[in-house]
Amino acid sequence: MVTLKNSHNISEKELVQEVNADYLMDYTTNIAKYIRLSGSPEELESFRYIEEKLNFFGLKTSLTFSDAYISLPLDSNLTIAGVDYPCVTASMAAPTGEDGIDAEMLYVGDFSSFSEMSAQAKGKAVVIHGFAGRVQAQKAAQAGAAACIFINGERLHNMIVSPVWGNPTPETFPLIPKISIVSVNKYDGAEVIKEAKKGSVAHIVTRIDAGWRKIPTLIAEIKGQIEPEKFILFSGHVDSWYYGAMDNASANAAMMEVGRILANKPLRRSLRLAFWSGHSHGRYAGSTYYMDHNFLDFYNNCLLHINIDSVGAKGATVVTEGNIMPLTKALAARVIKEQTGQDFVGKAIGRGGDQSFWGAGVPSAFMSFSGQPLKYTEDDLDTQYMIKQFNNGPQSSGFGWWWHSPEDTIDKIDPTNLQRDARVFLSFVLHSCHDPLFTLDLSAGIKEIKKHLDEYREKAGEHISLNNIDDALQALSNIAVEIEQLSCGDIDEELQKKLNEASHTVRRVIVRLMQVGTSEFDPDAALAMPGFPLLASINQLAETEKDKHQYMMLLTKIQRRINQTVFLLTQGAKTARYILKSCSDRNTI
Repeated sequence: MVTLKNSHNISEKELVQEVNADYLMDYTTNIAKYIRLSGSPEELESFRYIEEKLNFFGLKTSLTFSDAYISLPLDSNLTIAGVDYPCVTASMAAPTGEDGIDAEMLYVGDFSSFSEMSAQAKGKAVVIHGFAGRVQAQKAAQAGAAACIFINGERLHNMIVSPVWGNPTPETFPLIPKISIVSVNKYDGAEVIKEAKKGSVAHIVTRIDAGWRKIPTLIAEIKGQIEPEKFILFSGHVDSWYYGAMDNASANAAMMEVGRILANKPLRRSLRLAFWSGHSHGRYAGSTYYMDHNFLDFYNNCLLHINIDSVGAKGATVVTEGNIMPLTKALAARVIKEQTGQDFVGKAIGRGGDQSFWGAGVPSAFMSFSGQPLKYTEDDLDTQYMIKQFNNGPQSSGFGWWWHSPEDTIDKIDPTNLQRDARVFLSFVLHSCHDPLFTLDLSAGIKEIKKHLDEYREKAGEHISLNNIDDALQALSNIAVEIEQLSCGDIDEELQKKLNEASHTVRRVIVRLMQVGTSEFDPDAALAMPGFPLLASINQLAETEKDKHQYMMLLTKIQRRINQTVFLLTQGAKTARYILKSCSDRNTI
């Protein structure tokens, strides 16, 4: 139980009861009045509404604007054998030009079979089942296809197909697929498949407004009273496809309600609320820009990023499978059990959402949270594709069928579910901002590293030794154990701060190793990434062993990544040990 000491001794239980369903629905309704394309005047209206309310609550706010590469789909046409089919194009897809393109269709079915047919794709319009995806678009473009025609479920779902995280650079801009894309529903898709099997030609026209524009970012902060420089980031995007009542107005509303309730409370650490643009139409451009321009602040002071997306939906009864890290899972499980009675299982956080802060070693909690029960019929393609999109299950199928469609409107929000979800996030924020010791679950984080290291060791076999990593990891593990042991004792305020700082050092290393495959300063692509990505090249050893040249180059690369891993572990352990030693010098250990 968290107790905030002020003149009224307000308790966590009392604060959670303050979450007001009517307020939440009012906030959601006002935000979802507008179609909020990134950088649009309508989106700015929603930002200004949120800003005005937060100021009224007593929070200090800052609304700024940044340059972002944004892609806004306008309209599209698909004509086959004289028949027009309703369709949508995708953000970051290539426009066809006013005259459109003509291409013979190639039906490949499920994309898993595309590699076998890729040689036939050059110049074709590839017909694929599923939502428009970045991997599918990229592979089709690499094969020389002229276009992709995606077959959705009963409804059309808008998507973004670029794997480039945040604003592009000269190196990453070429990774945006140079291919035109349309999506049709399953009923029209059945006719498209028939025509594709006959070798018919598709006439495709897509219009997309892509380029650099100003997008807003709204920051609101409640300053902590004991460790004001340390902060918890609680964030969600404002931009939307269509009216986006669930995605993401309801989440914005939950953030606002947390801000209202905590506005004048004497928190130990600071709470920073961040409302992003550029999520749906710029692949997290807003949050990445903020990270790019505040890196050292995040590295030194941000203890945790709590992300919230698409909460409070009608029928969303499953709260056990939200995205989580081993570091943050124990706290999530405790809070969710207390607030909902459900036993949290969680699933790994992948390369999605506004998880733009891993380069600075910031742990994450949540992204998607409450979901629909896992029940659907064989022909319910919307749900099947949703499960594939988000790796959902075993109990939840994820968001509702209205996700990324014009039907994501206020009637899809359940006040009771939204109140429940907001209470969970309030409790989680409160513990993060106010618990004297903020160690998270260091042992679980170390255990995750060891698990992946053992898997890589088996694949490395006799090719290359990972023993140096074992020694360095053991040193960091010893520090983690010592921090957790000391945290159980009777400790004073100064030791609490030292333990928090040592824990922060260890957490940074764990997040860096488990979530970052490139550098700390260049976001990895928005593609599936293996655990412990620095060592992922080990997976290629068996494939290249017969080619001595490739094999020797790969060994060189792996050895350098081993060295990098050892360096990160050693420096982290050394820094954390120094912090603990400073405690010992005070005779407090």
